[in-house]
Amino acid sequence: MKNKGFTLLEVIIYVGLFAILMGGGVLAAYNLIASNNHNQSMFLVYDEGNFLMSKINWVISGTSAIQSPVPGTPSSNLLVTKIDGSTVGISLSGNNLVITYGNTAPIILNNNNVKISNVLFDNQISSTSQLVKSSLTITTTTNDGKIFSQNFNSTKYIRK
Repeated sequence: MKNKGFTLLEVIIYVGLFAILMGGGVLAAYNLIASNNHNQSMFLVYDEGNFLMSKINWVISGTSAIQSPVPGTPSSNLLVTKIDGSTVGISLSGNNLVITYGNTAPIILNNNNVKISNVLFDNQISSTSQLVKSSLTITTTTNDGKIFSQNFNSTKYIRK
């Protein structure tokens, strides 16, 4: 007489193998999700950094005078007079980088999901050139609570 079906030992082995495969699948899926969260935060910080540095460079471009920072004294505020006589300023307000046109209310430049810190402008003048060095740090928190931070630097030469 032939028995049809599986023995108890075969069932236990198959269930054990299935559990190992499912555990590996769940672990792989978790790692993919965690990696995706980190990548989203990283791209958010890089995009914000590139936008803010290009905005700072735009403010410095086409200036007739830099009112702040004074040469040789780095500052967290940048205030320039444009060629048309208008003033434009960039400064840190809490965790936000803000821009001010003349006497208007400040406009927040960065996304709500990031924090800006360590903003520094350095106006340097030599006999042949003038330049403004800009630096800032952008920080965000991933969905799983990890902190991602990146420093951004720029040097903009000004025509005399």
